[in-house]
Amino acid sequence: MEERRVWIAVEDRATQVVLERVLRRVGFGVERIAEAGQLLGRLAKECPDLLIVDRAALEVSLADLRARLARREAVPALVAVSGAWDLRDLARLHSLGVEAVHQPIRAQEFLKTVGRILAARPRCPVPPDVPDVAICGFGQHAETLSHELTQAGYRVQVTGEGGSAVRLMAPGHFRVLLLDLQVPVLREVVGAIEKLPACPLILAVGRLGWREADCLRPVQVVTFLEKPVQFPLLLSALEAALEARVGAKGERTP
Repeated sequence: MEERRVWIAVEDRATQVVLERVLRRVGFGVERIAEAGQLLGRLAKECPDLLIVDRAALEVSLADLRARLARREAVPALVAVSGAWDLRDLARLHSLGVEAVHQPIRAQEFLKTVGRILAARPRCPVPPDVPDVAICGFGQHAETLSHELTQAGYRVQVTGEGGSAVRLMAPGHFRVLLLDLQVPVLREVVGAIEKLPACPLILAVGRLGWREADCLRPVQVVTFLEKPVQFPLLLSALEAALEARVGAKGERTP
């Protein structure tokens, strides 16, 4: 039977180690998520069976996290750990459908709680191994963008900016296209995208002149960003695009 997947987004390293050890011992697949930004990026495109958080680890509130997850068809079970829950905290967590666990972690009690939560829940689907982002263009900066997006938790493919970019566009095996509007083969790249059975979501970066606007006419661009790219703005736009993709169950027609 396929193992259930658990993400641990807890700030305290000692708590991370304890939770991971307890869960792995009984056969769970466990992954630690180091930063809140990485967690939100990952949740935009895939879903563990169980997400363990603490309030200090997140830059968003549990209510905001719940609101983001509510837009998905499949959502993880949520467990929040802390050594200092009060009655108001517990009432709020209960209203959000979040299970509260007290620290220090007691292995047997914790596993019973996890088992009870997951017993009635279907498994969250494992995403196919398809790049989240294809980077087309950007010259010498493409590898830097790729590294930063990979560090943020995204799967990235760099297509280049010549004939290789056009060839890699043809299969359409990616979710979002980060498109440099000054790429030399812009019209050819758009032509290859136009022929795909499902059009990817496109984030366009650069100066939008009459030539670029004419080239992009056959496809839909969800966001335009100016150069130089501000990475926080790029991450926000990418997260929004992937959430739109999830909301449409991965389907988008030209």
